[in-house]
Amino acid sequence: MAVDPGEVVKAVVTHMIADETVSQSVWYYLLDSAAAVAYGDVIDAVMAKVEDIYDEMASYIHQDTDLTSIILHVWEWSAGLGRWDTGRLIGVDVPTDTFGAAVTAFPNAVAAVMTAFTQDVNVRSRKSFGGLAESFATENEVVAAPLAAMTAALAEWLLPIDLGLGDALHPVCPDKTGVAQYLLYGLVSGLSGTQRQRKPGEGI
Repeated sequence: MAVDPGEVVKAVVTHMIADETVSQSVWYYLLDSAAAVAYGDVIDAVMAKVEDIYDEMASYIHQDTDLTSIILHVWEWSAGLGRWDTGRLIGVDVPTDTFGAAVTAFPNAVAAVMTAFTQDVNVRSRKSFGGLAESFATENEVVAAPLAAMTAALAEWLLPIDLGLGDALHPVCPDKTGVAQYLLYGLVSGLSGTQRQRKPGEGI
């Protein structure tokens, strides 16, 4: 099985933070290739990218935080329903990142926040890193070293995944019209933020 050129890949990363609280981050990539790419190659490439992004923040995420899974699907636009929907399962894997901050953790909702933008000012993608240690910020202001780490994580996120032979997975944000908009630039917040909560105990 393979992902076809022009298809969008949705990757959901699940984190277990303090008090067995589950949070998730969602990442989208558009396949730009001359031919279909095997599921296994897509899984390996996206997981390596996610691990690289989290590696940049590893010193400021509490050591008891775990990345428990990454699940990849094809993300499909349904013209009949007028919405994006979950398509074929690409695969499931477990990231290998470990986090090193041993000091007291912030409350679970506190997060580092970065935002990437497309050519459409109304279409943007927001990512938050939970499980932060208190060394991350002082009186709500992110201190210099973790701010630099966030900037590096943002740069890693915006960099396409090179699959070789000119093929790549580009970071995108699916819009409300069925178009996967390319992420072009981004900003990191100098203030500690919060994870968006969709229901108690889960943040996406």
